[in-house]
Amino acid sequence: AIVEAAFKPTDAEQAFAYLAQYRDSRNQVSREAFAEAIRGMLSTEPSQSLTSATDALFDAFDSDGNGSIDFAELGAGLSVLCGGDAEQRVRLAFSLFDLDGDGTISPREMTRYLGAVFRVAFARDETLRARVAATPEELADATAKQAFALCDTNRDGRLDYREFRRWYLSQNGEEDSQVVEAQDAIAALQNRLRGLDPRQ
Repeated sequence: AIVEAAFKPTDAEQAFAYLAQYRDSRNQVSREAFAEAIRGMLSTEPSQSLTSATDALFDAFDSDGNGSIDFAELGAGLSVLCGGDAEQRVRLAFSLFDLDGDGTISPREMTRYLGAVFRVAFARDETLRARVAATPEELADATAKQAFALCDTNRDGRLDYREFRRWYLSQNGEEDSQVVEAQDAIAALQNRLRGLDPRQ
């Protein structure tokens, strides 16, 4: 709850820009830098409860125990704690995990993104692992497969921004199902027309 207080009033893009100051040349964030960033966001001095909260969240990301975490994974995971509107969050999430910059998200990139998100969720709720009977990684893998099955409308094995946005907003209950169905119908029609277009 203490760490969440640092992010709630902050939109995802502001939090990402702020945290970027604390990464090193390898795009990693150390435990010390993470704790300093959280203290800076809260404008507070160190305390035992704050140290415990930041350590628990850091440990959720530092799965190999090497004392540093990938900045992109950290940003994606923490973005779920941020305020701001859904459009900002979806743009940030897409940009964080389009790792190769090709304008699409692969199943591997999606699984990595979801793993970061689920690690934060598990760190926030210690009972979650028992309730879902899966690790964050297993949950990420299953959810990524479901996202591609539902939203990869052109079946190219990658999610473009529109497809990713549709999935992201549907997960948060922010997109009307009729709009989704209309978008799917339009995408299907466009795909069929592309197949009929002799110029393509």
